[in-house]
Amino acid sequence: MIPILSTLLLLTLLAVLFSFWGKRKFAADIALLGTFIVLLLALGGLIQFDYSASGFQMVEEYNWIPQMDVQVIFGIDGWSYPMIVLTALLFFIGVLISRNSIKENQQYYYPIFLLLEFSVLGVFMSLDLFLFYIFWEIVLIFMFFLILLWGHENRKYASMKFLIYTHVGSLVMLLAIIALYFQAGAHSFDIRVLAEASYPIAFQYLIFGGMLFAFMIKMPIVPFHTWLPDAHVEAPTAGSIVLAGVMLKMGAYGLLRIPMTILPDAAKDLAIWMAVLGFITIVYGAFVSLAQTNLKRMIAYSSVNHMGVVLLGLATLTPIGINGANFEMFSHGLVAALLFALAGAIYERLHTYEISTMGGLASVVPKLTWIFVIASLASMGLPGLSGFVAEFSVFVGSFQAFGAWTFLALLGVVVTAAYFLLTLQRGFFGAIPTMLPKMKDFAGAEMYPYTILAVFIFVFGIFPALLLSMLNPTTMAFISAL
Repeated sequence: MIPILSTLLLLTLLAVLFSFWGKRKFAADIALLGTFIVLLLALGGLIQFDYSASGFQMVEEYNWIPQMDVQVIFGIDGWSYPMIVLTALLFFIGVLISRNSIKENQQYYYPIFLLLEFSVLGVFMSLDLFLFYIFWEIVLIFMFFLILLWGHENRKYASMKFLIYTHVGSLVMLLAIIALYFQAGAHSFDIRVLAEASYPIAFQYLIFGGMLFAFMIKMPIVPFHTWLPDAHVEAPTAGSIVLAGVMLKMGAYGLLRIPMTILPDAAKDLAIWMAVLGFITIVYGAFVSLAQTNLKRMIAYSSVNHMGVVLLGLATLTPIGINGANFEMFSHGLVAALLFALAGAIYERLHTYEISTMGGLASVVPKLTWIFVIASLASMGLPGLSGFVAEFSVFVGSFQAFGAWTFLALLGVVVTAAYFLLTLQRGFFGAIPTMLPKMKDFAGAEMYPYTILAVFIFVFGIFPALLLSMLNPTTMAFISAL
């Protein structure tokens, strides 16, 4: 039986090397082949995955820095493996999209994009906090270069803002990790060892607060969200796909995996404040999305809105709420990736993201339009699509934990429907500007990445047990340990 997790990383690194050292014209082909093989292996791992187990599986341990008790420890469970599969899928989609949109410096673009995949995979499989932090930092560095080198007009400002915000959070997280290392007594970075240790309640509050700050910047949660719209608007399309699809989820995953698991007493006491921030983020993100005229910025604020739903689900500390938060992370990864991919396709045709210049897209590019309708309905939480199961679970958990306050979150759902319906009316089913008839609709292989994402949105909306069966054992073990 092959060590799947380390093999995923090694295959990605091999693709990096071949795409960089090979001939320039083959860089995209090598990246596509590499991400496809990684995706196949990640999907193949589902056969080896034990759906009844609540603990870590496929664990690999290698000595690294014995003087500091630092090890290379990989492992997955019902929370992390869905995110690994999602990562493999979205980077494959990102390469497919990039083949049409990235024309310059491909021999540098694809290695950087693949290194980004390598580091995101590392975050989701690391069980050693030192290793987790290294992968986390690598993600920030390569996303910075992706925006800076292949972004739009204001890419320098957006990339620096992204780096400063996220790096400040990373430094706070590093201090918290070091404090845990010394306070645990065992002087270990192993998450499993740290979770077994006991900590004074004041220490728990301090470390939990620091890590909450760091991970809320990454998700992002209001008021730490202002880097995100600029990063999305200026990033290349594939950058936005992976930023919204998996990189924001790193923040929510890190919050659940580290402070909420290692510091359960602080989690129970501070959950109400997490819920307050979740409510604020849901409502704020929805209303600000409603005011946007730039399609990509609207989708970016929609992501803020949906990450508020994730935080609310985590704050409930109920089985259905935690499962719903994890489901929302996966579902929003698919939906946001599809929305940003479609925004990129529109930009390639119109060279603008302004909704007012689109008008009657439905009559000119009907295939593109109806895929956008599907993505919009999924984001609104329409039954039968993946977003419904996620949001329904979170709101049920919220009613169990916070009662009538949940109606604040439901207000955000109503406004979400409003801004997507307005976007459809103004940009797709309105009057036809004179420039629109020159546009070309999707044809042939160009349809593949959008269709793949749409199919997954339907599959997990109709068969949510495919994901819930993975999530639930890990969630129940977490709840029982609180």
